[in-house]
Amino acid sequence: MKYIARIARIDLDREVSDIIEIEDSLLRKYIGGVGLAAKIIWDETSADTLPFSPENRLMFMIGPVTGKVPQSSRATICGLAPANDAWGETFMGGTWGAEFAGTGLSGVIIYGRAKKPVYLYVKDDEIQIKDAAQVWGKDTFKTNDILRSVTDERASVAAIGQAGENQ
Repeated sequence: MKYIARIARIDLDREVSDIIEIEDSLLRKYIGGVGLAAKIIWDETSADTLPFSPENRLMFMIGPVTGKVPQSSRATICGLAPANDAWGETFMGGTWGAEFAGTGLSGVIIYGRAKKPVYLYVKDDEIQIKDAAQVWGKDTFKTNDILRSVTDERASVAAIGQAGENQ
């Protein structure tokens, strides 16, 4: 079976997004969300790229079976980390990964620097960059409630919270 990953690329500087397709041969060489994210970091950044620079890539990725078989809802967040100025990855469970798989995407690559606080709303092939003023400074619980009320009551939210806002 041929596997094609569809990845959304979000340029916060220009406030645009596009979707790219990554073919089976590359996906077999760089297995899963972490493998593909590592390849993207290698290709799109340099040794001089700093974690908080617009050139860094923040990636939310899922693997090829996430959301397709029972109990497969893991997702990873990868990029250059401020703790070590090098590769960083973390994993999350819950429902976000499986819900994200329902969009038809296998990942989101975020780069650039927004002019103001924003959030991404992803539903199917539609990706919107929206003003986050209403959730800025709120804790993750309140952010979750607000975003679900203005988008979709069943939405899964991945929020950075106040610590993320303050880097």
